[in-house]
Amino acid sequence: MLPLLVVDRDSNVVDRERGAWEKRGIANIHVTSMQEAIKLLDKGDYLFVAINADNINYLPQLRIMRDITTSPIFLIGSEFSTAKEVEALTHGADSYDKWRETTDDNIESALASLHKYTERTSLQEKSIKILYHGRVMLVLDYYKAFIDENELLLTKAEFEILHCLVRNRGRVMTYCQIYDSVYPCEFGEDPTSILFSAMKRIKRKIREAIGTDDYIENIRGIGYMIPVK
Repeated sequence: MLPLLVVDRDSNVVDRERGAWEKRGIANIHVTSMQEAIKLLDKGDYLFVAINADNINYLPQLRIMRDITTSPIFLIGSEFSTAKEVEALTHGADSYDKWRETTDDNIESALASLHKYTERTSLQEKSIKILYHGRVMLVLDYYKAFIDENELLLTKAEFEILHCLVRNRGRVMTYCQIYDSVYPCEFGEDPTSILFSAMKRIKRKIREAIGTDDYIENIRGIGYMIPVK
């Protein structure tokens, strides 16, 4: 049987429920962020995804998770409201439930929910394209970038520049190579000036998000590179 994928920052909660699941012949794969979960779902299938709504910032990447997997997605939290349920379902979750009194009650509720969603075909093609490098995730279909669970707000051109560097990580990309891959039209001003301005903004946004300047390396007089670490 496929394992279930648990997204939870509280290892105590996971450990408390893991044994009860294993008694039912179901293994748990545990991650602590949506980005880690999406990486795993991009490579394989799971019985379902269980997300602790109390300690996971799930909303920014929930729609991406929905598009990357046919596995049911269940959210569970200590508080329930119709507004939270509607928000979760609108963004792609299959259910939003409240923690039950016992572990067995939680499991029986999850299995009951699972039964309702097993008719979704596992043969549905995963068409969404995602690139990862370090803490950065690029969702190509949406022109969205994330660092951990937070969206990195980029213009389309800034996204394309970062995409060019991540796609060619480990290689030095010259100013001309980057410019030609991003700007299909000619500009009246110096193209390197446009690129330098855009790169300055990208590096500032990444620095503000992760607190470091070394994600993108400037190869003076040549171009830029994202090192493979």
